Amino acid sequence: MLDEMTMKETYIAALANKMKENKNIVILEADLMSATGTKRIFDTWPDRSVNIGIAEANMIGVAAGLATFGKVPVCGSFAAWISRRDYDQICVSICYSGLNTKLIGLDPGIAIEKNGGTHTAFEDIPLFRALPGMTIVEPSDSIQLSQAIPQILDLPTPVYLRLYRKKAHTVHDGNYKFVLGKADVLREGGDVTIMAYGIMVYYARCRRPKSWDKRGSARAWQRYTPSNRLTQPVFSSRPKRPEGLSLSIVATISGDLAVRWQKPL
Repeated sequence: MLDEMTMKETYIAALANKMKENKNIVILEADLMSATGTKRIFDTWPDRSVNIGIAEANMIGVAAGLATFGKVPVCGSFAAWISRRDYDQICVSICYSGLNTKLIGLDPGIAIEKNGGTHTAFEDIPLFRALPGMTIVEPSDSIQLSQAIPQILDLPTPVYLRLYRKKAHTVHDGNYKFVLGKADVLREGGDVTIMAYGIMVYYARCRRPKSWDKRGSARAWQRYTPSNRLTQPVFSSRPKRPEGLSLSIVATISGDLAVRWQKPL
């Protein structure tokens, strides 16, 4: 079942609610208000919204200046652009000083679809994982996203939010409670552990390889902070056969020890 609202609509609703509470939150855009959905924010709070124009790197510099004086800038752009075009400014102006800035990367991976290869972002997670103090969050559905936004805005450090804009498959129910920095066990199983984040959580929970016999069972985990910060998800047991895990998952389940990668002969 798909969510009733798109992820973009959920993001804007949660952001607007938080802006009513915290007057220090300001919105910065690089002429993408329609894509990010912030046109509503611009109409409601014109004195707290700035369109920098098609100048993404300059937007990060402006955000750093605002954050220096106690504001909480929220900068939106496509994931490919905010990670690649703005990386030096984010590294030096934001993370070097640990400034409280929120970066919104729209439609990561192939979610950008028909916009083409120049707009796809696969390297954004490893890029931002390399930055000191950066937290990466990618919610799996609207319920999780609506609870994540207030916590992200309350965190006094840089955050990169990977935001799928369309309707996502519903993963959680009304009883779900989001806790930033922890993992969720979505389904128990004894043969293999499947870990996922973002819109792939739905498939990790609901699907299993067709080659398995009827006795096969999979434990499904959801980890929505694939970053080098807040690396303490609640593991009640070690995965039985971890395969294809990212470096962040491997580092966490191995006790945060250095992971050596050996080049094959």
